[in-house]
Amino acid sequence: MEKGVSVEAIGALREFGVRYKSFAARILEDLGQIEMEFARRWGRLEQVFQQQQQEMYRFQQLYEEAEEEDREHYAYLLMEARDRLRETRGWLQEVQEQYQAFRQEAQRIHRLASETAVEGIDFLNKLAGDLEAYVAVSLPETGADSTGSRGPKRDGGGVPTDAGTGGDKGKMGFATKLDHYGLPSGFTWVRIDEIALEDPGGFLKVDEDSMREGIEKLPYVLGLIQDRLDRPFSDNSAYFERLDRQAGRDYQNGLQRVYEAFFGGQHIRLERWRGEAKWDIINGRHRIEVARELGLEAVPAVTEEVDRR
Repeated sequence: MEKGVSVEAIGALREFGVRYKSFAARILEDLGQIEMEFARRWGRLEQVFQQQQQEMYRFQQLYEEAEEEDREHYAYLLMEARDRLRETRGWLQEVQEQYQAFRQEAQRIHRLASETAVEGIDFLNKLAGDLEAYVAVSLPETGADSTGSRGPKRDGGGVPTDAGTGGDKGKMGFATKLDHYGLPSGFTWVRIDEIALEDPGGFLKVDEDSMREGIEKLPYVLGLIQDRLDRPFSDNSAYFERLDRQAGRDYQNGLQRVYEAFFGGQHIRLERWRGEAKWDIINGRHRIEVARELGLEAVPAVTEEVDRR
């Protein structure tokens, strides 16, 4: 098995998982829009029906109170009003039947898009991890080859200790090269090797494990906002809150928290003197350090170059 082809295939599998999740989220959003459209049309038809019903009662009263020579005229108007009312009643019944049929399908699709999609994505991630482990085990282990490179190191049990770290994969098996994703306005990708790293100190606000789990979810969050980059922050935050609620995730373990951590008020901020090579960290030391440990090549940040005085 050729390593380059295998890494590309596994990367494509993980990318498919991201797009699968984005597609499922869009389905749920579309279902909500269709539900609102049904409600809008139903409300409009009910309003028309009530107006036509009042009109028919008015013509009925006029017919009963009319002189003999005017009765034929009001009889004709009353007949037309009844025909219109009958037609609108038919439309109301048809919309109701269509809505009931839609609700049955919507409930099934909602379950597929929320519950089954999560199971499918978990399966894809597990499959990608298994394939990465298989690729690592399948690589040559004859020491230095003709180019001086070596196979993966192994612990005492024969398990690769650096499996998944080659190519675009990080230490936890997810993609480390994310700068092909677009970012919201004002943000840019900054390579970690261009940042002046420093000891971040202890984890006070968020513990290290939670921060690590959040960064591992970043590729999924980025995949979901690619079609929403022009939306305001509040809209996207509410969008992820809705996805988390539908999937049964609380805020601490959800995607909304990850989105807000990287693109909210506490985003990563970098600054440097104009002409300097390295960026200084203004905010986000712990996130950058954990991202570096996981093997990410770049992080999304707001940057500013300043002139020396």
